Amino acid sequence: MAGASRIVGVLVLALAAVSLSVAYAADKTVYQYIIFGDSVTDTGNVFKDGGVPDPAIYFKGRFSNGPNWVDYINETLSSKHKVQIFNYATGGGVACRANLNSTRYPYSRDAVNQTGNFLADLAKGKLPTTKDTRRISLSWFAANDVIVGLTRALTSGADPATAGAQIVADLATCLAQHVATLAGAGVAEVALIPQSPVQVSPLVLDYLRPLVSQLVDAVDGALVKAVEAVNAQLGAAPAGSAASRAHVYLLGDSKWIGRIAPAVRPAFKYISENPCFVNPVSSMVLTPGIKVCENPNDYAFYDEIHPSTTFHKWFALHGLLPRLQLFRLAPRDV
Repeated sequence: MAGASRIVGVLVLALAAVSLSVAYAADKTVYQYIIFGDSVTDTGNVFKDGGVPDPAIYFKGRFSNGPNWVDYINETLSSKHKVQIFNYATGGGVACRANLNSTRYPYSRDAVNQTGNFLADLAKGKLPTTKDTRRISLSWFAANDVIVGLTRALTSGADPATAGAQIVADLATCLAQHVATLAGAGVAEVALIPQSPVQVSPLVLDYLRPLVSQLVDAVDGALVKAVEAVNAQLGAAPAGSAASRAHVYLLGDSKWIGRIAPAVRPAFKYISENPCFVNPVSSMVLTPGIKVCENPNDYAFYDEIHPSTTFHKWFALHGLLPRLQLFRLAPRDV
């Protein structure tokens, strides 16, 4: 009887596996990801327009030594599903236009401009839309806003606490407007990646880390309230409208991103203390003569602010993807 039970159990598992494979084979969904953000997310937009970052140092328009998280997510999901990526992120991108240095970096775009480019492409029919299309947006802003806003405050002599509170309030407002615009335009599933823990980057001086850490924590809390408010507005939208069918997902807070680098295996030799190299001007400017380290993937940071491709891979596959799957924003069979 025990042998018969084992046989039945094996048959049940086999039938279940067949049923799942048939279900996935029958899945005709086209996962269309609309992506917004800054240099950590840019897959070549700034390079196409301005020839930066330097191709002698950075990988194919990515601000890293290899593929970035968008590439890794695309590669993984595309292995079993139909995936379309439309990436509007730019190096130097910001959530709030006041933090955009368009004079120094003319190819950078803020969230309003990136969203506008997406809406223009949508209106022109540049984004395929069929009954099988599932349109999901992913936005990752805030690092540049924090850095620019805090630098401006410190260099002008403004009170850091007062300036920090204004940075937090502005970020919450700008990102709420960004996701609400997407929801109102018919993007039913709008995902917001939380503020990155910029306090761990080599760019931030040791004495400033506690201040920046407090600022990042405040942004985390403000985004929770901002997303709750947007979802309440969407819930009150007229029945049948695009907004009434939309929902905004905040994919956690900055702390899970901060746990990525220490979890990478094989372990990084250097996390926040040293980057692979220091760009003395900016990755948005061609700077001849920079010497890159011999083993970039020993470092969590490729330059003083941008992660190495190893970090990007772990962030994508061990951090972001499980959260997308948790909220059913990505298929679970990858």
